[in-house]
Amino acid sequence: MSDQDPTEFIPTAGPAGSVPPGAPAVPPGGGPAVPPPGGPGAPEGPGDIAGSGGAGEPKKRRALMWVLIALAAVIVILLVVLIVLFAQSNSKNSTASATVTPTSATPTPTATPTATAKPTTTASPTSQPAQPTTQPTTTVTKPVITSYSVTPTSVTCSTGAPAVPAFTSTPLTISWTSTGGTKAYLGVDTTDAQAEPFESVNPDSGSNQDIDYQCYDSHTYTLTVVGSDGSTASKTVTVSNIGDH
Repeated sequence: MSDQDPTEFIPTAGPAGSVPPGAPAVPPGGGPAVPPPGGPGAPEGPGDIAGSGGAGEPKKRRALMWVLIALAAVIVILLVVLIVLFAQSNSKNSTASATVTPTSATPTPTATPTATAKPTTTASPTSQPAQPTTQPTTTVTKPVITSYSVTPTSVTCSTGAPAVPAFTSTPLTISWTSTGGTKAYLGVDTTDAQAEPFESVNPDSGSNQDIDYQCYDSHTYTLTVVGSDGSTASKTVTVSNIGDH
């Protein structure tokens, strides 16, 4: 070691030209010492960068592993969901096919009610022709007077005289019988008692004493019988006064 460079490193015994680790290399010819690679102040090389990141490499691998596990879990979940959906769709299709089979057998019972159409066609009672109803026939008869009488046929009516009272006859008696008549009338001084009736009487038979002879002229008394067809039959009797006129 020289006085001018007290810090100068004197290499120890070893192989010729070898430099201890970490000691600066002395170039040949006695130039300044060159610091070893990676020493203080030296720029970092690729080996230094790789060496500094060696501690974080396991963390990156673990993170990548968790990402792959997560992706695998997501894929498994998707597969499970797809399997469940496929199973549900198959179950729906199977239930739908099972419900279709009973409906295909339903049309067979509907064909059986055709036998009930036979009673509806039995309309024989209504097809029979209606029996003609017989209208009651009315017999038209013409009236016939079988007997007719007025008594007495002569009367005496006197006006009287001094000390002699007037005299009038008793009431008349009129009797009759007839057939085919529906109405009958008695009339005085007429030949048609229906047109000028004194009173209506029984058409079959009867007797009347209600008519008094009116003095002093002669009078006629008529019986008129009316038939159902409106035809008439009449008879007239004249009563004469033999007394005063």
